[in-house]
Amino acid sequence: MDEIAELVNQDPGLVIKVLSVANSAFIGAGSGNEVSSVESALMRLGSNEIVRIVGMLAFQDTTTRACRSIVSLRRSTSGIRSQRPC
Repeated sequence: MDEIAELVNQDPGLVIKVLSVANSAFIGAGSGNEVSSVESALMRLGSNEIVRIVGMLAFQDTTTRACRSIVSLRRSTSGIRSQRPC
């Protein structure tokens, strides 16, 4: 788990997401039970959940970039100035 924590700690955005999930009511974190380190979040969530979170974020980033590319292509080929959602 130390290796996973080390990798997660390299990306501040990922740290925020992991801590947010670890401290969410869905996970059962109540007031006063909040974790403030990736290592503690790993213990609470488990490595499988961390891998799932990272996978979802990677997918979200990929689809966001693809959507922006499509919108840009639409604007350049049709002359439309407004940005339409994908």
